[in-house]
Amino acid sequence: MLTHENQLTRGTIEQYARKHTLDPFEFSLDASLFCDVIICDYNYLFDPAVFLQRFFAEPDPENCFLVDEAHNLVSRARDMYSAELTDTLFTELKTALAPYKQHGVPAIKGGITKTLTAFDVVRAAVPTGQTEVFQPARLENLVAVLNGLAQTIHDWLTGELENRDQAVVDLVLPVYFAVNQFLRINDFYDDAFETKVALTPDTVTVKQLCLDPSSFIDDSLSLGGGAVLFSATLSPLDYYQEVLGGVANSLAYQLPSPFPTSNTAVLVATDVQTTYRQRQASLPTVIASLTAMVRAKAGHYLVFLPSYAYLDQVATAFTAANPDLAA
Repeated sequence: MLTHENQLTRGTIEQYARKHTLDPFEFSLDASLFCDVIICDYNYLFDPAVFLQRFFAEPDPENCFLVDEAHNLVSRARDMYSAELTDTLFTELKTALAPYKQHGVPAIKGGITKTLTAFDVVRAAVPTGQTEVFQPARLENLVAVLNGLAQTIHDWLTGELENRDQAVVDLVLPVYFAVNQFLRINDFYDDAFETKVALTPDTVTVKQLCLDPSSFIDDSLSLGGGAVLFSATLSPLDYYQEVLGGVANSLAYQLPSPFPTSNTAVLVATDVQTTYRQRQASLPTVIASLTAMVRAKAGHYLVFLPSYAYLDQVATAFTAANPDLAA
C-alpha cells in the first residue's frame, strides 16, 4: 500500500484490509505511522478515553496540530471530561442477574446492592421539593462504592474461564464500562468540575460536569510542538483564547473576510414563522419567498432549515411549485 498509494483514504484502507483479511481500524492505525498528515476527529487527541496512545502517550515536538472549527472544541471537551450514571442502570442489571448463581456472581450482586444503597443516600440528601442540585464537591461515598464494584467485576472477568458465563459477561460489561468511565473522569475532578444530582420519582442521576476544560485542552495541545486553532466564529476572541487553554504567550490573530462586503445582502422576511407549530401553515410563504429570491438572480443557492423533516417538506413543495428550478 505504501508503495502504490499516496493518500490513505478510508476506501484505500478498506481495499487493502479486505484483500489481506485485516481489521481495517487497526490497520489504519498502523498505516498512520507512515503519514505526514492525519485528518481525524477531536477525540483522537483530546478525549481521555479514546486518544491515540501511539501518538500521544508522550510529548512529541515533531507534531503540529491544526484544529478546525475550534469554537466547537469547548463544548466537545466539556462532554469528553463529563460522565453520568443513573441508578436504573444497576437496578436493571440486578434484575437480569437474578437467575444466575455461578461462582463470583453473588459478589457482583452484592456490589450492585451497595451501589443502589449509595444512590438512595444521594437521593435522601437532596432537599425536599427539589429535583436538581449542584455542588462543587464530588460524592465520595458513591465513588468509593463504585470503585469496589468495578474491582469486583474486574476480578471476576480476569478469573477462571470456567467460572464465567458469556450471557453474564454480556450483561455485566456495559455497566462495567460505564462505571469505569465515571471513575476515570473522577480522577480528573478538581475546581473545574461540579456534581449535578437530578431526581425523578423513579431515578437518580449523578453527573460529573466539567465546566472549564481549558487546562485539559492545553495539556493535550502541549503534547505537540505547536498548534493553530481556527474558525470563522471565534468571537469574542479573548473568551475563546481563554477557554481553549490559551496561555499568556499564545497569539491571537483575526483576518478580514476575503469577500467584498458589497457582495453581502441580508434580507429579513418578517412574515415567516418557522417554529414547529407554525411550519405547516407558513410553508406557502416560505416557498413564495424562496421562489422570489432565486428568480430574482440566477445562481446556486443553499437553503438551511431547522430539521431534516422540514428540509424534505420544503424541498418537495419547492420542486412542485418550481419544476424548472429544482435541478
